[in-house]
Amino acid sequence: MAIDLFQHRKNVYSQNGEDGILAELLRALKLDQGYFVEFGAWDGKHWSNSYHLYEKGWHGCFIEADGERYRQLCENIPDEKVVKIHSLVEESGDNSLDNILQRHAIEAVDLLSIDIDSDDLRVWEGVGAYRPTVVVIEYNSVIPFDTRYVNPKGKMYGNSALSIVESATTRGYLLVEGTDTNLIFVRADAVNEPPFKTKTLQDVRNQTYQLRFFFGYDGTLLHDFETLNEHGVSEFYPVPFAMTMGCQPIPAPFRKVRDRMNYAGLVFFGFSALVRSPLSFIKLIGAACRIVLKDRTPMEFVRVVKNKNDLTRSLKEK
Repeated sequence: MAIDLFQHRKNVYSQNGEDGILAELLRALKLDQGYFVEFGAWDGKHWSNSYHLYEKGWHGCFIEADGERYRQLCENIPDEKVVKIHSLVEESGDNSLDNILQRHAIEAVDLLSIDIDSDDLRVWEGVGAYRPTVVVIEYNSVIPFDTRYVNPKGKMYGNSALSIVESATTRGYLLVEGTDTNLIFVRADAVNEPPFKTKTLQDVRNQTYQLRFFFGYDGTLLHDFETLNEHGVSEFYPVPFAMTMGCQPIPAPFRKVRDRMNYAGLVFFGFSALVRSPLSFIKLIGAACRIVLKDRTPMEFVRVVKNKNDLTRSLKEK
């Protein structure tokens, strides 16, 4: 019977059971020893997917961009056999993963762990000199699993699970497991008949807890945090990854389903936007006017602005 790796999840240093999953996966692959690379390494131990392997005798490389975390990394792992690098990792150029590893004479990588909360997928796609057997990569768990989304270069938004899986599949990798924060892949040509189950994104969705956000027709920002919903808390919502709460962007009196312009809501939005983000509000007005005014007479501009569907269509057009 094929092994369900999710049943072996266990944290030693990892965040969501990855240590146990990887231990069973590597056992099935007969990879008792190998070479790991982890970037976004923090202090080497905090939520690490590789430190437990180091304790088991693996050799490897930790890469961390933050200066203070890198100092802690060096303190936590004084072993000179472990390569410790203070650097950003980027999609291409001098700081591409290929160039960084080649500068340190690293010949092969058995396990690659990627966690930089931003260009994770772009960096992996930029790797050409190495073909890790196992890849652990973070995904943004609040992006729905049927949504394609690749982090805009340099932003800190994350990537959707679907975009990561599609990219990995085209490069010859199998999805074998998923936790609340990470997807785990194995190179397809490394196994003839996998002794473990491969997974679909639906499988991962079914076995993990993913918080979802969406708008109701009345403008209410909804979420599937059932405990809050059951207590009648609708004006506040949990902010993922920030351990805090947010309040509804539109107050209840202005959240009404209508086909005409909500002038009271616009007045409230304009006032709050000027107080909170004046420069962004000015940019919004300028951009909206340029988009909607383009090739339109003043009367056409007024008609588009007054019609919700026409206005939305105009703002979405490229």
